[in-house]
Amino acid sequence: MRRTRTAATTTALASLLLATACGGGSGTAGSDGDTLEVWVMSSQTGNEGPTFEQLVADFESVNPGTKIEVQPIPWENAKDKIATAVASGDGPDVVQVGLSLLPELVDSGALMDLSDEIGSHPELAADRFVEGARPTMQTDGKTYSVPWVTDTRALFYRTDLLAEAGYEQPPQTWAELKDAATKLKARGGKNFGISLNVGDQFLPLMFTWQAGGDVHRDDTVDFGVPEFKEAVAYENSFFTAGLTPKAGPWKYDEVQGFKTGVTPMFVSGPWMTKAIQEQAPEINGKWALSLMPGDTTRTAFLGGSSLGVFSKSKNSEGALKLLAYLSQKDTQLAWYKASNALPAVSEALADPALTSDPNTKVFTEQLKQAKIAPPIKQWDAVAQEMTRAVEQITIGGADIDKTLASLDTKVSGLTSR
Repeated sequence: MRRTRTAATTTALASLLLATACGGGSGTAGSDGDTLEVWVMSSQTGNEGPTFEQLVADFESVNPGTKIEVQPIPWENAKDKIATAVASGDGPDVVQVGLSLLPELVDSGALMDLSDEIGSHPELAADRFVEGARPTMQTDGKTYSVPWVTDTRALFYRTDLLAEAGYEQPPQTWAELKDAATKLKARGGKNFGISLNVGDQFLPLMFTWQAGGDVHRDDTVDFGVPEFKEAVAYENSFFTAGLTPKAGPWKYDEVQGFKTGVTPMFVSGPWMTKAIQEQAPEINGKWALSLMPGDTTRTAFLGGSSLGVFSKSKNSEGALKLLAYLSQKDTQLAWYKASNALPAVSEALADPALTSDPNTKVFTEQLKQAKIAPPIKQWDAVAQEMTRAVEQITIGGADIDKTLASLDTKVSGLTSR
């Protein structure tokens, strides 16, 4: 996902930060000469580092003598980089952590237990954050991080093509989604009804939640629950009926397929709105977003990242004050303006800056019906096995029962370590 900072965005960011400065900051981080090192995660072509530096410039101005050093870390290098810092004791004061990696880092001792200090900063109270993200703050009853940005999924659909197929409103249920895809496929030629990306590890989880189940069991996962099989069978039914392209993970150009109408529906996140607006302006006004269709529920995946204090930080007091500043409504809105990343603070999500845009409003509404992936330290390895199994079934035509039984055996071995 590419993040781009324009001159207009920079101006908006500066204006918001000026307003925040007028309201004061979180207090002085410490004595003159204090330095806070912050690791922010970045995409290969993104501007997260420089943009974050601008975001925290106001914190420096209201905390005389405090200097924030920002180091961008590519997402793909984050795990190894943080592991090296834990081993050497030479790391940042504040670190951004993807939610899927959070349990593993807590287990490794990378993050400081903030339980005794967090109460001194009202900006960090759990009830200020979107409900679905609150469970990420604690492990075994102790607080190790605070939500920073959120992410979720929604249904993108071509309003014009669905109307031609008899759907004036987007599909609301599993049955309607399958029916709409079938009617769209019936246009003939090379057209499909929907694009389902088997490389998205969260799609089978969302279908499982929507079926009323959950694979998370205490400190492990159980892919033997009937709702998971129901979810995989439902996903697979789109492939066996030829309603979705049988492209391998991440190999199908969803923007191009959406623009041409070959695949007039797909499931994705907030970043795709900008991609469509920039790469397919000719279909503006001919597409929209909807909450995920559902069965028992309409639950979607809740992703994003958190901020934690490195366990070896020599300036934990200043780090906590920075976290409090970053959790202020105006700061959250400034980061949204600069990065398009959805806020984690409920008050910011409800601001007209987000709700006035119909596309963004769908995502803010979907966040009210969203869940995190199983918070276990082995999730990355488990997710790879799950994605591989779903691909074997949907693209390779493997037997569902045998493949899922094999998956459960492999996962049991991974989670028992």
